[in-house]
Amino acid sequence: MYDGNMFSPGTERGAAAWVTALAIVLGAGCGASSAHMYLLKPPRALVVPRDGAVVVFVRPSNYLKTEAFTIVDGRGRFLGESLPASHFAVRVPPGRHVFVVCRDGGGSLDATVAPGLVYYVEVAPTPRFDIVGAALGVREDSHRVDLVALKPGAAHWDKLPQWVAETEQYAADEAAGQADLYYDPPDGFDQCVARGNQDPTERSAEGPGAFTLEREDGVPAPGITPGSVE
Repeated sequence: MYDGNMFSPGTERGAAAWVTALAIVLGAGCGASSAHMYLLKPPRALVVPRDGAVVVFVRPSNYLKTEAFTIVDGRGRFLGESLPASHFAVRVPPGRHVFVVCRDGGGSLDATVAPGLVYYVEVAPTPRFDIVGAALGVREDSHRVDLVALKPGAAHWDKLPQWVAETEQYAADEAAGQADLYYDPPDGFDQCVARGNQDPTERSAEGPGAFTLEREDGVPAPGITPGSVE
């Protein structure tokens, strides 16, 4: 079962989750918070299943530090919320997946993954400039949030170890997040998912591979040799 919890030992929700949630509420004035994400302290090693892959979403910057970005798959499954200067990981079965940022200006990424490997995605908020925006200025909410493929040979791949080391590690309470999407979906949720299922290579001049991960782009988990996964 791909329940999103792939960190070892990975058994503490309960009291630890409530403590983390309380800390997030008390510190809400300092930046973005999420009732569906809990902080992992100390950080834990990834546990990769033999029959599945792990996808790590890394948001390396504090840009738009008051916003958390909800990420779902192409079927509307809640995967997590990306907080500033953080990363989180989810388990997915082998095969093709679409990942979508559900907000105005949210991007998507197409991934085909193989079992036993880890794949990395950058959550990248940037200002949106166009002819009108250049004349009127960029509104506070006028931003893109792209999901950019991090893979060997691509831009920023060499920065990945630093990004993971310097960002906080979170895990998602997928059940609670999914329940919120079901009972109180954000405006335009269905359109967001439909948009994400469009061809991501048509969205940007960054190149056809910027929003695509292939099977060969996966790597063994840090500290784990091929064949030593669960």
